[in-house]
Amino acid sequence: MDHGHGLVYRFLFAIPLAFRPTLTEMETAANQLTTEVIEDFNEGFKNIHENDKLQFTFEPIAQQLLRDNIDQFVAEVNEAIREGKVPPKSKVPELVPRVAAALHVFNHTMTELLAGVPASSPPTEISKSTLQSATEFVNHLESQKDPATNSQIA
Repeated sequence: MDHGHGLVYRFLFAIPLAFRPTLTEMETAANQLTTEVIEDFNEGFKNIHENDKLQFTFEPIAQQLLRDNIDQFVAEVNEAIREGKVPPKSKVPELVPRVAAALHVFNHTMTELLAGVPASSPPTEISKSTLQSATEFVNHLESQKDPATNSQIA
């Protein structure tokens, strides 16, 4: 299953169990959607796409957290090499900042759209909480790697 496409396959496992909803649950969801300000998410996706050229930075405390996480990963790799073990193979240090930027733009865009105002460009500084959310999400995806790549497909 792992053909070097990184997280492509892992996104398949990033959703919770998708139980079939009851008719009452479907009616409740449909009624809830009619009360939302957003009728169509095209503006949100357009804003996200248009902001992919912005240069984002992390607030200082988030930058330090990111540096600490990268240093910790490097220490784990170097320790494995010293012990003659296969070092951990992961793209987490490279993926976390990218996912953080995507979450940052998405959160900003959806907050404005849900408030009923046109989406504007997000601030260029990413918060520590967004970085932590991105780290948690990427770590979850990474945790799915072994079960996904070690299971046999019938």
